[in-house]
Amino acid sequence: YVGVDSSPELLELARTRIAELPGVSGELLESDVTREAASAGLGGRRFDLIAVIGLLHHVPSLRLRGRLLADLVALLAPGGLLAVAFWQFAAFERFRDRFVDWDAFNREAADPVDARQLETGDHLLAWGGDRQAVRYCHWSDPAEIERLISATAAASHEIYSGRAGDRFNLYALIRAGLRSG
Repeated sequence: YVGVDSSPELLELARTRIAELPGVSGELLESDVTREAASAGLGGRRFDLIAVIGLLHHVPSLRLRGRLLADLVALLAPGGLLAVAFWQFAAFERFRDRFVDWDAFNREAADPVDARQLETGDHLLAWGGDRQAVRYCHWSDPAEIERLISATAAASHEIYSGRAGDRFNLYALIRAGLRSG
């Protein structure tokens, strides 16, 4: 198992939990895949399976999301599978009720956001019990997901909705091509 995260605190928690699992070993790398290639620190390794959960909706800009997906597909071994979750928060009233207006945010922000840099699907969500914390989230609709995947070197893909227990995500299963010798 190889895990990658930009948070040293979460990586340390994961190291502790992995150490408690009999017969499981893992390598955990600190990397911000929005700032450097997903392959950074991997030494040219290829993977049969890559899972990306809870990440893409925090990646600002179509260009960065596309680059990240292309980088991940390039890390797959021939025939390997990339599984990606796309959080569909904007489709649900319980999350839309948490949207923070960009202008209202900018009036209070120490570092305002340039509205010209925003894309369709970019939102701020109030978070936590008191809703004082604000998080950037991007909603990728099915058409955007298709565009992102089609710009990679993937051999095939399918997109499906979460089942009864998880109706908040769309999932993409992206298959790498079989490379010849």
